[in-house]
Amino acid sequence: NDEGSDLTFRIYDNISGDYMDVDKSIAFVPDMRLGDGFSPIEFNNVENPDNYTISSAYPNPFNPVVNFDLDLNGSQHVLVKVYNISGQEVAVLQDGELSGFNKITWIAGNQSSGIYFMQVTIDGQMIANNKVILIK
Repeated sequence: NDEGSDLTFRIYDNISGDYMDVDKSIAFVPDMRLGDGFSPIEFNNVENPDNYTISSAYPNPFNPVVNFDLDLNGSQHVLVKVYNISGQEVAVLQDGELSGFNKITWIAGNQSSGIYFMQVTIDGQMIANNKVILIK
């Protein structure tokens, strides 16, 4: 878009069937690359901006420990599962009430190298699906 007009995006939540407006501006610069497969541009869920903040997984790629930070306002039920590239569940990192600042850690020493997804659900709503790469 080099004409100076605004582009808008909407995010579709396939679990709830809802669409969410993206409330983020990114300046367009010709031939400038923003994000890639390892470090994508992140948009926060604008419908729940005050109840939590979640970081990207770090370090990524990793071997064998990866983390992400989750800061919750109040007590909420948090479910964190890890899936392999085939969609098979390989770990449950958290399933219960949390509040405040939390560091979620996955020690993947018994897993093979590859792509995994860390799915975060808060109070029954999936809010993140972090792609992580295990390199041994």
